[in-house]
Amino acid sequence: MRNKVLIGSLTLVGVMTLSSVALASTAETLQPASVQTIDDELVVNNVARFNSIYVGSQGEGGVTAFNGTVINNTTDDDGNSVPVTVGDDLRVDGRIYRGATAGTSDDMPFIINDNAQVTGTLTVAGLSGTGIVSSANLLDGTIATADIADNAVTSAKIADSSVATADIADGAVTTAKIATDSITTDKLDFSSNGLVKAGGWVNGNDLTFMNDNYFNPLGGEMEITRQEGQPVGAYLIDMGFDVSESYFYANNLANCGVSGAPIGTLFGDAYNNFIMVNTFNAETETYIDCNFQFLVF
Repeated sequence: MRNKVLIGSLTLVGVMTLSSVALASTAETLQPASVQTIDDELVVNNVARFNSIYVGSQGEGGVTAFNGTVINNTTDDDGNSVPVTVGDDLRVDGRIYRGATAGTSDDMPFIINDNAQVTGTLTVAGLSGTGIVSSANLLDGTIATADIADNAVTSAKIADSSVATADIADGAVTTAKIATDSITTDKLDFSSNGLVKAGGWVNGNDLTFMNDNYFNPLGGEMEITRQEGQPVGAYLIDMGFDVSESYFYANNLANCGVSGAPIGTLFGDAYNNFIMVNTFNAETETYIDCNFQFLVF
């Protein structure tokens, strides 16, 4: 009987000794024999470090409450900060803002440090910056005349050669839309035969322009002469510039016919600046002096 008591006492002491050794262990790594399942709340009163952490499972979401700031406190090989990486589509049910205060009352705007593509509709309270709106961003017909305030578009806002004739609908520009003195000769291209280059209102009796009524931006003052031996109704107009490839149009002001043409191709380069005009009585087919208007294209 004494032997049994002694053996039992020694066994109890041994178990207590082993328990005390386990509690006093200085091991820094806990290595469970298998996956551990904890059904109760786990409270860690110090830093917890994980290589990986899973929240929720397939078909069952979980909630992670970050009552603070999420950061990545590692650096790359050059000592630069490494950003937090979200490796999947990101759903945000709240609002995104920067700084401690939501909204625009602080001086910390939300910054996107990359190009951005919006699949849906973008609604903004205002836009600022350069290059936001360009012709490439606007569909044809997006902006109508009703959308443009009076005097909103001026010549100073239109780049040279940015508007071609193909961009202007027939009848879109009328005289009512052209301010007085807004079109001057320096704004016209006279290189095309389809554009009026010069014109005037001739007094055929005294070889002058009525009331100095003429325009000739390329050649300046024009001279009307009649060479010796020429009959009445024959005029030679020195245009002051080469009109050998131009066209002549005349409209009589009196009851007579008018014909004329550049004569450089007929009489040589010395006459490239000249137009010969004849006025005549249409009934008798005799030359007479009369008044006429002409244009050179």
